[in-house]
Amino acid sequence: MSRKLTWDRKMFAVAATIMIGGVAMIYSSSAIIAALRSGDDNPFYFVVKQCAFLAVGAVLMLAVMHLDIHLLRDPRVVYSLLGAVVMALVLVLFQPPN
Repeated sequence: MSRKLTWDRKMFAVAATIMIGGVAMIYSSSAIIAALRSGDDNPFYFVVKQCAFLAVGAVLMLAVMHLDIHLLRDPRVVYSLLGAVVMALVLVLFQPPN
């Protein structure tokens, strides 16, 4: 009888701690700049932006946690994902600066 696989609680706790620490560091390093940059004296401008990306990343992490590992071992999937990442990096490289 096969056993049911579960997610690693310690690894999840470490990842969550790193994410929370990153948000705290962004706030501590950019609160004054964000307050001066935004017209309405909002010191949480960069924190809100980071939390939005953090939420998207968390949803993607949860989706990947539930994928079958055999799907990720398929070379077609690996090379397709690698190609998509390389194309996205090249696309970002040639974006005009704001």
